[in-house]
Amino acid sequence: MKDLLVFGTGKFADVVSYVLETKLGRNIRAYTVHEEHLHETKNYSCSEFAGREEFCSLTYKGKPLVAFEEIQKVYPPEEFEVVLCMIGKQMADRREEVFVKIRQMGY
Repeated sequence: MKDLLVFGTGKFADVVSYVLETKLGRNIRAYTVHEEHLHETKNYSCSEFAGREEFCSLTYKGKPLVAFEEIQKVYPPEEFEVVLCMIGKQMADRREEVFVKIRQMGY
């Protein structure tokens, strides 16, 4: 069974993550959002190295927080699955767009 990447960092993603890990025994390795939303994510942390932003390592819930546009470089589709955690009417079009992109990337 492949390890998981969770797309999303909202409350819905938190609930899904809890169920996946505690009830289903799945291993979440990282969270991902679009690059433009990385620093908008609530409750993320940044461990800076020598005060330089380019060395900032973002985490969410103790796991790496990675730009969606970069996930293939670090988390190859042969080894990982992506769980899409977007909910709500306002997100419907965006959710479909992200789902199609995830499939095109090989996940």
